[in-house]
Amino acid sequence: MAYSLEKIAKEFGISKSAVSFIINGKAAENRISPELEEKVKEFCESVSYRPNIHARRMSSRIVGNVGLLINESMLADRENPFSDQIISEITGGAVLAAAKKGFRVTIQLYDSSMDEEKVFEWLRNREVDGLIYYGDSFDWDWMKSFLEEKRCVVGIGIEPMDGVSTVNINNSEMMYELTRRLIRRGRKQYCYVTGTDSYVGYTRLLGMYDAMKEGRAEAGEEFGLANHFCADFSEDKAYAEFMKIPLNFDAVICENDDMAVGALRALRERGVRIPEDVSIIGADNIKATAYTDPPITTFDNMSTELGKTAFNELYRLINGEKPRATELESRIVERNSI
Repeated sequence: MAYSLEKIAKEFGISKSAVSFIINGKAAENRISPELEEKVKEFCESVSYRPNIHARRMSSRIVGNVGLLINESMLADRENPFSDQIISEITGGAVLAAAKKGFRVTIQLYDSSMDEEKVFEWLRNREVDGLIYYGDSFDWDWMKSFLEEKRCVVGIGIEPMDGVSTVNINNSEMMYELTRRLIRRGRKQYCYVTGTDSYVGYTRLLGMYDAMKEGRAEAGEEFGLANHFCADFSEDKAYAEFMKIPLNFDAVICENDDMAVGALRALRERGVRIPEDVSIIGADNIKATAYTDPPITTFDNMSTELGKTAFNELYRLINGEKPRATELESRIVERNSI
């Protein structure tokens, strides 16, 4: 015989609320005697009663679980998402911060072929209290629904906007500083390698342009883009492109480290000396850049901190605080490639 909350209440001649208080550990604060509490618990165990988790979730203000939605466009390896250092560190940071608050993290991958309703089911069914999204941008229809339904959402790597919290690093400032270092070393002709269309990539590009503009104004010299192409944040695509393009530049600026590693491999195979002939910089500070020959100059993506900060920001929203944009301070990691 399957027992419900109502049947247990009838068994003891008490209300369903009283049974619920006992099951959820709130007997004492609701003035239920220890004797009755013990009898109800023993009875529930004897009949193998399990509370309706979904019903408890729907009636609770906070369920203690958040969603982490990772857009597959950010994956370097579709076969194993967590082989990607940035995704692994963002996830780890979010999980660590959540654990400190007694929360769990449920992870879901997203691509354009996925039924978008699955994303909103998380929130509407109260499976999660809020959502952390790591991707290149928010779909406008998503944004409209998030705002209309007053959902708690934090975007990592997303352009700051009203009504949604975002967490980023100071990408533009970091790329500006690295480009200035190249200029101070006398580099004048640049090859700039972009990734996919994203807010992070756009701000890094702006930092490079600002540094060149300032350098021209100070020195009265022309700093030019000898080449500019997209390699989709991919090491292999950057490698293939650098194996064939004209060597009419003395500096390479890549929007991420994977592409910088690909550029370095190809240029060395073509007999280019790094950094004597060409300087190379990347961005993100993935572990591989410390072990290339020469090691690559870059700046830190602060991925673990991004994950931690995103959860803590989401926790603020869950507890009624207003959305805000957060920008973490990164650091330059200068090595021998410049």
